[in-house]
Amino acid sequence: MIHIYQQLTWVDPSQVLWGCVDGRSSKYQLGTLGGDVGEFLTGIATLAKINSINGLSPILIDNIFTKFITIQPDMYYHTDDYSVAQIVKILTNQGIDMANFSIWAPTSEQKPALLDLLVDPNYTGCSHIRQMLNNPGDYQIPKAYVQQFLKSYFNNLWSKTESKRREQFEVLEGKSLEIKYIEINMNRENVKKNDLQCSKLVPTASPHDVEESFIVHCDDIKNSGIRGKVKKFIEQQLPSNVKSQSNSTFDDISKQQQDISYALIGVNEVPKFYHQFKVYTDWAKVPADEFPSLEKFIPSTPTTDDFSDFEE
Repeated sequence: MIHIYQQLTWVDPSQVLWGCVDGRSSKYQLGTLGGDVGEFLTGIATLAKINSINGLSPILIDNIFTKFITIQPDMYYHTDDYSVAQIVKILTNQGIDMANFSIWAPTSEQKPALLDLLVDPNYTGCSHIRQMLNNPGDYQIPKAYVQQFLKSYFNNLWSKTESKRREQFEVLEGKSLEIKYIEINMNRENVKKNDLQCSKLVPTASPHDVEESFIVHCDDIKNSGIRGKVKKFIEQQLPSNVKSQSNSTFDDISKQQQDISYALIGVNEVPKFYHQFKVYTDWAKVPADEFPSLEKFIPSTPTTDDFSDFEE
């Protein structure tokens, strides 16, 4: 069992939604740029790069998404209240009836124009996806591919129950004011091989509750969750003679996208903390000084990016 950090919520990264790193979210979640949607779009970019001669038609992108949601039925994405307010204003000015409007349940009259605005970078509340739309060359994915996927995503979202829609698609409030970056890593050297719980579970965190921080789970955790699922799925869509290129291409594109987004959304401007969670199979062997403390998790004055300073 997980004996240390019992007050945190521990989850299997392959069985939950992955949220974005945006500091406005109050959800306790696992964090990656753009959430589930961001990872899937990196997969589309990978497929497009390897399959560059043929290209990806709108129908093909929709079919790929339809296949993927048989594996991962629910996918997290978010916007913000400012973007929604702008959309409502525009649709109202177009003469569309916006009485009792809900972005989670638009009317048939509202949907066509709403979809066009939801894929417009000017009204995209997720900074990572907005930058992807604005800089298709740098992100190595054509703008049209991102827009087609998002249309497929919303059409699928609106076919779900109200509770599912709100769970998957979040409207964040206010401006992004992140003051630090926290990356979560795991240390399982004290976990027995037959301890399945300790071997896979990881802690969630709420970006907003941790002083509005960018909270990111490390690549190893991503690969055991949504990223691993996307990689495996994309590889399966490729001809056998190029399958071996899939994972390395994905990693290269993901790294470039991350570097660009970190520069554009302000990650490079805030203090960075790398927190390594240690887990133990045997409670009796946990050293007394390795119990968690908020002060160690979020030091008020960072002195180094070295893991050792922030180990629990």
